[in-house]
This record gives sequence, C-alpha cells and structure tokens, in this order.
Amino acid sequence: MAIQEPAQGHNQEPGPPCRHMEGMLNRAADNSAGRFSRWYAFAHAARCGRCGRYLRALEEMLLRLKGGKNLPPDDVMSRLTEKISELKN
Repeated sequence: MAIQEPAQGHNQEPGPPCRHMEGMLNRAADNSAGRFSRWYAFAHAARCGRCGRYLRALEEMLLRLKGGKNLPPDDVMSRLTEKISELKN
C-alpha cells in the first residue's frame, strides 16, 4: 500500500517519525503488523508528514533489498549433499 504526501496534518517539518508510531510503522512496512495496526499506521502516516516520509523510506528500502536478493541455484542442496558424500568416502 503506497503512501501519498500528507494533505494537511501535523509534523509537516523535517524530522524523525512520532516516537509512539515508529515500531508500528516498521511492522506496517514489512507486513508483520496485524490488520488494524497496519490500517492505523497508514492512516496516521497519511496525515503526519514525518511518519509519512519515514514509512515511504522504509518501503523503498525494503523494495531495494528484496530486488537485490541473490538466491542460490535450485540444485545447491543436491550438489552439497553429493560433495559431503564424496568427502566422507
């Protein structure tokens, strides 16, 4: 769920997110929050400039991290098992 620039609300000046919201925003960004907590985090971020910017930055960072993930080849386990067997003999 992408967050938009907050319309009018509080904390429009640069700075850290609201102290009481930081953990909830982290969980909302990585999808580990419950449905109500996630809804509340996004609703708050839509009205709070600091939290909105923080949540967007988290989402962008997570997308970059997921996109750069190098997965091992599919046959890696069979090759490792084979090598271990060879070394045992």
